[in-house]
Amino acid sequence: GNYIPNTLEGELADLCDLVVLVGADSLMTHVPWGFNMPAIELVSRPEYRTTVLEPEVRIDGSLSESLKALDGSKCKGVSIEEIDSAKQNVLKYFERPSEATFAIQDIVATCRAVLPKDGVVVSETGAFVRMLEHLWEFDRFGDFLGTSGGRTMGLMIPAALGAKMAAPDVPMIGIGADGSTLMRLGELEVFARMNVAMPLVIVNDQALGTMKSRQVSRGMPEFGLDLSPVDFASVARASGINGVAVSTPEEFRLALADAMSANVATLIDARIDQQPYWDNFALSIGAIPE
Repeated sequence: GNYIPNTLEGELADLCDLVVLVGADSLMTHVPWGFNMPAIELVSRPEYRTTVLEPEVRIDGSLSESLKALDGSKCKGVSIEEIDSAKQNVLKYFERPSEATFAIQDIVATCRAVLPKDGVVVSETGAFVRMLEHLWEFDRFGDFLGTSGGRTMGLMIPAALGAKMAAPDVPMIGIGADGSTLMRLGELEVFARMNVAMPLVIVNDQALGTMKSRQVSRGMPEFGLDLSPVDFASVARASGINGVAVSTPEEFRLALADAMSANVATLIDARIDQQPYWDNFALSIGAIPE
């Protein structure tokens, strides 16, 4: 998508005089391109619309072959030190809210501490994913299975099921959201039937939190995005897997430790503090002042 404030990409854009878009497609062309600098687009298929209004160069075809053409570039680029500095500048927008009892940062930090280095995280869209993407770095292909520009709801549960069945000996944690879980409740029974064991962490703010936060930041009246309280832990147990509800960091830490060693899947209904969660998301996308 297009770079927005309070992101690493947006921070790095200030250091650059050229943008190279690799794998540009039509997904975000409804949003006007917001950068006044030259751009090169490497596009896999000619029918994809251009992202930049007027790219200096557009190359259609194999992305790997197009990238090889850049191998001989003598441009020094941005240094590792500058990138590290940009990361630190951005992380202030993702700090744990001090007023929260239980925050998404607690979930990310605990999962990161518990999952072995050869483990895999499976995720989906949700207000939480902004924190996950910035607070947990993955440097090995396949360590993170999630959704990027498409921001797909309802992905984590079936994706985790397939991933774990394909690699049963690989430690995995699924991290999803309550709205998406409501779309996939029937899949919980499949975890029981197929004897698939892994933690399924459900970030529960009793709302479609991304859009609820955006309604407020755009000055719109709050409407239609609050969810009825759902006892996901009970639903999980009724489906034949473990289910536990938690509302503090310590409860979550204990539940996750148990889930990692259990011989059946465990759904952890993580009931985070609502308002700090929504405000934190808005800050992370530059929708509210610091």
